[in-house]
Amino acid sequence: MTAPPAPPARSKPARWARVAIDRVPTKWLVTGATGVFLIATAAFGGLADAETPAPPVIAHGETFSSPQLALTLGEAAVIDSLDELYLDVPSGHRAIAVFAQASNAWTRPQLATAAEGGIGEVLALRVGDERAGAGELLAIVRTDDPQVSPMLQPGVAAPLAFIWAVPAASIDAAGQLTVELFTQRLHTGTVTASGQWWTDPALAATMTLPIGERATLTAVAVAVAVAPDEEPAP
Repeated sequence: MTAPPAPPARSKPARWARVAIDRVPTKWLVTGATGVFLIATAAFGGLADAETPAPPVIAHGETFSSPQLALTLGEAAVIDSLDELYLDVPSGHRAIAVFAQASNAWTRPQLATAAEGGIGEVLALRVGDERAGAGELLAIVRTDDPQVSPMLQPGVAAPLAFIWAVPAASIDAAGQLTVELFTQRLHTGTVTASGQWWTDPALAATMTLPIGERATLTAVAVAVAVAPDEEPAP
């Protein structure tokens, strides 16, 4: 009886597959793996956004310093009248001021103005659900000799009040406010604009202040202390 013919030899796919893979550029393999990862990630909701860390909270009385300005915040107060400064407050709003000792840290004079840019961008307020930034800033005033938009000389400290217009309802509902403090980048003009100016405000710190009240910007409440064995005059 004749023996059946032997089955044909089976090919060895492992060897030719390995040779084929060895001929594929490594860059293609990395790109392909990355694509598979991104597709799988998208199927499960995408890449998670990294959380932005909250800015540090500085204590009342602590100096906030940047290459542009050094600020030591004092009190915050609602101002009943700005007639002495000839400033108008929009209907339904109240004026609220943050008092600060400011020192120009730059090598050039800086105009403390409520106009866009410059010192007007270094502070903002959060009062309840309202936020007041440079757009709501009524004025920056030097308080020792009331002057709107004073010029700050390099290295010379000056008492300032930053005054915003804030919806009255938000102030009535809040007993305190949060001050946001910003650093800015010194930009140097090139072709279309010459000179240097501060721009691109970036939130760097916050501070919480109680809200007081003043009749006018320069009025200060005076408390008279009475000794325990004394009685106030009738």
